[in-house]
Amino acid sequence: MKQGAVNQKNYNHKMRKIILAFSFLLICAFSFPQKVIQLIGIDVDDSSYAKGSYSTMYDNTDDKAYEGKYTPYHTIAVSRDGDNVKFLRQNYLVVPTAKGFRYLTNEVTEIPNDTTENEFDFEKEYTLQSSVTKPVFFTQRKKIQDYILSLEASFVDAIHIDYEKIYFITPDFYITEGFESEVHGGASWFDATEKLNFYKLNPAFSPSSNYMADYADRKLLNQIIKDALLSAYYDGEAPDENIDEDYGMPWAGRLGDYQDVYFSFVYVNNRIKVIPYVLLNGNAHRSFIAQGDIFEDETILHKFGLKQYGEETDGLWDFVSPDESTRISIGDEKIKVYDHKSGRLLAENNFPRFHKIVMSEWALGKHVISWEKEF
Repeated sequence: MKQGAVNQKNYNHKMRKIILAFSFLLICAFSFPQKVIQLIGIDVDDSSYAKGSYSTMYDNTDDKAYEGKYTPYHTIAVSRDGDNVKFLRQNYLVVPTAKGFRYLTNEVTEIPNDTTENEFDFEKEYTLQSSVTKPVFFTQRKKIQDYILSLEASFVDAIHIDYEKIYFITPDFYITEGFESEVHGGASWFDATEKLNFYKLNPAFSPSSNYMADYADRKLLNQIIKDALLSAYYDGEAPDENIDEDYGMPWAGRLGDYQDVYFSFVYVNNRIKVIPYVLLNGNAHRSFIAQGDIFEDETILHKFGLKQYGEETDGLWDFVSPDESTRISIGDEKIKVYDHKSGRLLAENNFPRFHKIVMSEWALGKHVISWEKEF
């Protein structure tokens, strides 16, 4: 046999081995998906302040103190390795960032009321002079765990209240919702303002606000305001008067000139969508945020570094992993994990009652183990 024929035979043999090895790797990749983990952050705040500014003033008149440890957020971790699924949980938010994990709960500062120093006569006696609730970050698990154990918060009525909780959070930024209220001796007897605030978690992050006018044209602003007005004042029904750019806003002038429109984000049907809010005046001393219609805007999502994975799904709280191997569905106080390609149910577990999903973060492959260690 000539040397050239021998070399060709050896070459063909090597190529067959390479092709077989590559085919085996492809089969393994499709048959055994890489490890994947999702961290789901939920708002479970059951304090009286979580109801909002008006309910705090009108419904909390018994001043019943909060019972138990205050843990307004939970993180549920769902980890998949092939057909094996693990469910893990912490009673605070576990937020992955470029500089490591951050741990978040609410800090509560309450100052008792000294009735001898009150400037006005109030219709009731207030236990607290001031109550301030704000998100607080920790860099060590032990410190946040110690803080939660040490915190004693009553959430009874206070002369001054400043309350914020997480609405939406990513490794780069977070948005809060809440209110401020102040009781005084005037004819209106208290002021209250609801709010939706934006904060950077990553100082280098480029967007600096959730102010809709920074990202939308006047036409879209007008439509958002109109939708919010119809929902807040007219139960969604068209009023007799025409709502256009010349419409007179309550205690706020002309609709076409109005700027107090903000937004956050919401998880729905495996999408991230924009949810707008308009600050409306109830009267001269009280204002509230009224929700507009949810919409999808890829330009805004891109500016805020938010990515969509997979297609829109039918399940309200569905999440598909970045490699599209896994689908996680939440509903009816259950969480279910599916192989997304085959639709096969892999595992299910109970899921706590919650007000809002505030975080969804994924990791694949080698990062899964380090994320699991946070639980």
